[in-house]
Amino acid sequence: MRHMLLLKGLWGIVDGTDVLADDADGEAQAAYTTRSLKAFSYIAMAVGASQLYLITSTEDPRAAWDALRSHFERDTLANKLFLKKQYFRAEMKEGTSMEAHLKQMKEITDRLAAIGAPISTEDQVVTLLHCKKRSVWSSPLKFQVVCNTHQILVCK
Repeated sequence: MRHMLLLKGLWGIVDGTDVLADDADGEAQAAYTTRSLKAFSYIAMAVGASQLYLITSTEDPRAAWDALRSHFERDTLANKLFLKKQYFRAEMKEGTSMEAHLKQMKEITDRLAAIGAPISTEDQVVTLLHCKKRSVWSSPLKFQVVCNTHQILVCK
């Protein structure tokens, strides 16, 4: 969602860096209001029907974003511990592709980073090496490819 708002030039309204000047004329106010409503609309369209209640009390995109973030990215100790436990205990199951496993791990690291509990690159590599699918490590070349793939995902 954030990236779509960045692409559309609307993220500044959501994160509060793009504000309406106090001395803005009517045209500037109308343009800002239009951009603000667009940002809110993009957010509302991305939210599932069962979560719309979280943002129906506002049309301010920043307030909507904050409401969603506080609901889904709780930075409580319990949530941090739950996500870290989920991350460090993750195992690659037989039949799962390396790409799918890396994607799952990356999603958890992104969620942890969003709530202020990032996983270091070294810990990410150690966790990847812990995966249980032995066929991944059957040759040094495969091992190198997996490590390079993981490094690319970590850097994205």
